Amino acid sequence: MYLRAPALLVVAACSAGLLIAEGCEGVVGIDERHLARSDASVGADASTADAAVDAGPTPTDAGPTRTDAGLPPTDGGLPPTCHATPLGITFAEVVNRVTVAMSQHIAEAGAMTMPSDADRDVFAAQVLVALTFNSTEMCPLPPSYRVFALEDQGDDILVVAELDAIGNAAPRVFYGTYAARRHRARVTRDLVVQAPHPLADTNTEDEAAALFSSARAEIFMMAGTHRCASSKTSGCDGTTDVCSAGTAAPFRETDAAHSTKNPFWGVHAALSQARPSPFVQVHTNDASCPDALLSDGSGTFSDAGPTANLAAALEQAGTVVGRCGAGYPTTTCKLCAIDNVEARFTAGASEAAACTKMGTTYGRLVHIEQKPRLRANPMPLFNAIKAAFPPSP
Repeated sequence: MYLRAPALLVVAACSAGLLIAEGCEGVVGIDERHLARSDASVGADASTADAAVDAGPTPTDAGPTRTDAGLPPTDGGLPPTCHATPLGITFAEVVNRVTVAMSQHIAEAGAMTMPSDADRDVFAAQVLVALTFNSTEMCPLPPSYRVFALEDQGDDILVVAELDAIGNAAPRVFYGTYAARRHRARVTRDLVVQAPHPLADTNTEDEAAALFSSARAEIFMMAGTHRCASSKTSGCDGTTDVCSAGTAAPFRETDAAHSTKNPFWGVHAALSQARPSPFVQVHTNDASCPDALLSDGSGTFSDAGPTANLAAALEQAGTVVGRCGAGYPTTTCKLCAIDNVEARFTAGASEAAACTKMGTTYGRLVHIEQKPRLRANPMPLFNAIKAAFPPSP
């Protein structure tokens, strides 16, 4: 069980440059690999993607402050330092290996045990410290996790993942996979690319990895399990029929877009607090929806901002676009992210409220639902993201 030591984490996060100043006062191309995983997918639809992109932000608020965190004890009583092990495979292959291993545990009861809220927040803080490559800082990740350094299309990136010392998948806790560019100067756009529904939203994990790579985005995040892996409910409002053979049922705790218990949400919340960067989430699209259905999670649609810019750029490329809050949701197309817990937190909902209550200031997270044909040829989407998120200054 982790020991709660908030002060130590604040010191580590501040010295690593993770927290905003006020909080520190006083202290790859995509291929057909997903087909090998399709038999194990639950509630998945098939597609492929391939591409190049750029993306960048217009930051708003940094989000609410979260303080309940701690450090796990280590054998010697002192936390280890971050150390990145060189790895001679591509980032796309890392994502592939992790996802293949993930698919093998979909039907395995208890493959992922949710951490306590405190342990979730500890893990999130550890991930942020590790991805800043502050090798002298405290970095006590769970034993199954390692930090790797590898080359990605000419850039050095850091990856936090459940891999063994030679890069083979070795999942134990399924808390997710995270990556960042090693050198700040190589970040073209301060964008966080997220795949909260790997396997369930077929190929979105590979699509997100390609978007991160070709955009030279700041951060990549992939959830650690299929959204239906656990039978336990998340306690958050809303329902889905993905895990229950077409019958509406509460979200599962392993559904990273609808569970504040999930470590993916913890890392998102920590990033939302620490950085002003915007977020892009890629999802599948129900067959009765347009090729691309866009939202920011608010239930309304603004004619200004990244979501509106993305809609305009997609339409210019000939893509059929639906705008949540302007004609959507409908009775047959309801995927507008109003119950998305990452969008809620980044929009100002507190940690306690994000599971059941809306935020107040939306715009930093863009939620993208796609039909298979758009994911099969995502260049229009990738180019539109480049236009909607121009390079950071």
